[in-house]
Parts: sequence; C-alpha cells; structure tokens
Amino acid sequence: MELVHPDIMRRTSLAIVVACTGWAVGPSAASGQPTEVPFVVMETDILVARPVDAQSTRNALNGILQAYLQTEEPVPDVLSVWTTHPMFGSNIGTRYAPIANEVQGIGMETIFDTPNGDGLRQSPLPPLKGLMLHNNFTALDEAADRHEAPVDGYARYLFLLELSHVWGPAAQVPGPEPGLLLGFPFHWSFFMDAGASPAGGGVWEDLGDGRHRAQRLDPKTLVFSWLDLYLMGLARADEVAPFSVLTDVEVPEDVGDPIWGGTPIAGRTFPWFSDTELIVRAQRRWFTIDDIIEANGPRLPSAADAQTEFTVATVLVVRDGTAPATRERLARQFLPLAEGLAPAFQEATRGRGRLVQVASSEVELPSPDAGAVADAGLALDGGFGDTEDPPTADLGEGLDGSLIGTPDQGPPADGGTAARSRPGPSGCSSAAGGLSPLAWTGGAWIVWRTGRRRRRAP
Repeated sequence: MELVHPDIMRRTSLAIVVACTGWAVGPSAASGQPTEVPFVVMETDILVARPVDAQSTRNALNGILQAYLQTEEPVPDVLSVWTTHPMFGSNIGTRYAPIANEVQGIGMETIFDTPNGDGLRQSPLPPLKGLMLHNNFTALDEAADRHEAPVDGYARYLFLLELSHVWGPAAQVPGPEPGLLLGFPFHWSFFMDAGASPAGGGVWEDLGDGRHRAQRLDPKTLVFSWLDLYLMGLARADEVAPFSVLTDVEVPEDVGDPIWGGTPIAGRTFPWFSDTELIVRAQRRWFTIDDIIEANGPRLPSAADAQTEFTVATVLVVRDGTAPATRERLARQFLPLAEGLAPAFQEATRGRGRLVQVASSEVELPSPDAGAVADAGLALDGGFGDTEDPPTADLGEGLDGSLIGTPDQGPPADGGTAARSRPGPSGCSSAAGGLSPLAWTGGAWIVWRTGRRRRRAP
C-alpha cells in the first residue's frame, strides 16, 4: 500500500505535466452523430511513466486535476480516472489520493495530521475529496487474472474499492492494538469478518477446532458491510451487528497471496475471489459498534445529517498522439463501464447512497462493426508523444493528499510479510515491518509452494 504523507503536497510548488486536455473527437468514416457520454476524454502521457519520487507523484496527480479543470466541467466529490494504457508502467495496481476529510469519528485523524488532531481537512477545491486512479480498463482481464478473480464485475469492484477510501477505512479499536482491523492503510484486514467489503475483509466460515475457511466472494455482487455504511454515514450505529477478526492466525504455506505474488496470506491480502480453498487456524475476537465509538468517538455528522448523494466525474485518459478513430473506438468500449458506476454504488450501499455523474462530453462513437480495440489498449493508429516533462505550471497550494495504491511491481524489500497497520510516528498509518510504497521498484516475486506446513501470519 502506497502512502505518501498528506503534508507532502503542500510544501512545494506543484508541477503540471499535460500534453493536451479534454476534447470531443472529430468526424471519421466510421462515426455516427455526436453522442453525449457520462465521461470526458483527456489526451496526455502524464500517467505513463512510473513516479520515482514525491515530486513526480505530485506532478502526475496535479496534472490530471489541472487537465480536468480545463474541461470546465463541474468539480465533483471524487474524480474517477481510467486509462487506455498501462498506468505508471503496469496494468496492475490502482491508486487513491485523499484530498479532504469532512468526517470525525471514523479514524481519519490517523491519516490527516491536523493541528488539533481531529483529522478534518478542508478541500482546496470544494467539494473534491479525492482522486481515484483505476488503471487500464482495456486490460481488466490481466488485473483480474492476477487476483485470481473473474473478470465479470472486476471493474465494479475496483471502482468501489477506491471510492471506499473517501472514508478510509481507518477505524481504530480500543486496546494495545488499535489497528487490528486494518490490513494496511485504508484496507480492512483480510482476517476481518464483518460481512466482506470492497474495502477488504472476508466471510470466514467456522469449521470448528480452530479452523476457519474463507468464503469465495464474487466481485460483481460484493457490497459494503454495515460497518462500512456506518462509517460512510449511510447507517445508524444500532444497525451494525457485532463483527469479528481472526487473531493468532496460522496460514497454509501451499496457498499464496495472488496479488502479492504468492507471498504468505496475511492481513494485507485482498478479498478472496479465488477458487482455491483456503483454511486457516485462528482465534476469533469479537467487537461491537460500541468499541468503534469508544476508540474513534461518535461519527460526526451522524447518519441523520450525513451526505447521502455524491458526485463523480469520470475521466478516460488516452495517450498523446492517439488517432481519432482509435479514440472513438476506445470511447465506445468504455461507455458501458462508465454508465454502470452510479448504479453499482447504489447497489453496493443497499440503496442508501446515490452517485451522480456530473461530467459529460460529446463523442463521435463508431458503429459496433467498426472494429474492436485490442485488450492491451495499445493498438493505436497514431504515434506517441514523448514522456519528458514539458514546462511546469504552479497551482500554489494545490492538492494536499496521500497517494495510496495496490501493488503493481512486486513486494517490498522485506518480502511483503506485514500483516497489520498501526499509526506511525508521522500520524499516518504504516505497515509493520517497514512496508514502504516508494520502495516498490521491481524485483522478483517470492512464490510459496512448499507443502502443507503452516506459517503463523505476521
């Protein structure tokens, strides 16, 4: 999990790297009449090169935001960005940049280090709360395969996962292990059993004799738990049933973590979509919503006064120099995904939340028989622009957020065995064992296939 300290984006001027902003494609032989679609298209190479330091990360985030603002579409609560090419050099991995927080009592003070310790941070561009980077939508089969998940519904899952980060999860529990519910920053522990969630956790069947089996989940039907809904302001405290987390976990050594390259199952493992049977030995520790309130305080605003309708602006990023005919085909391919985002949120919140698409554009969509786009998203008809930084612009204070994400290049140098997150000295959550997102620069995967011995989860 990548976590850059929230203050890093307000201590220096913010560079913009944008080749071209939003557009409506011109006519082509395969096109029909202009069609209004619920997204805007940006032509830029800003998300191609992997950030090598905080400044290049800041450049990418602010570049996308600057490009969106130049489209003159409304500023949303969240910006949902999808690419047609590998993001930051890989088709695997998504990112979230938290910008603002308006809620107390959900643990966000462990993420936003504010002077009075309440975790509240005003958005520099209200109502914008965060940027979601979902990666290459044309390579969802590759991403799902890495997760050992069905591709059907996987885009839905990735969207809901990043959207959940508006509210963390970052909730603490009383006692000497306040981060016990968290697998790593902004994700529930894999061993948490609160009904499963796009934000992590699972459903653990008690087999007796200390054995627990992970239920196989489905990305197209995964919904937010009642604890999620409470943290989101969409459920009252008395609607949250007691929930549990497995502790002192012993995991099988012949079942590896698919996302983290076959390393041992741990708290950071993502929802279990695999058809591989997973049985662990563990104790089960129970919590109630009263424990959440004791450790974090009551949610403010409460469900009675909380926001229930949210706005999203969806962005499709194509590479600089992409030919018009290819842009049009990519837009047609992306349209069903974009149209399904708002209904997916309503379904996942059990009808309690509403998402409104506020950005749109007119695009010439080709007829369905105009030809398909290759799954890799690289069958472009035009040349690519270079990836060197053009002259920069200054947004002043600009963004003020962390960059959080799933792995895309390999495990950290410590082998990726960290299982829990605890508040670090900076006020941000940091994974035990020194997990550093900026250390994910490549290297060989560690694959565990060593028989039926068991290993205690770290």
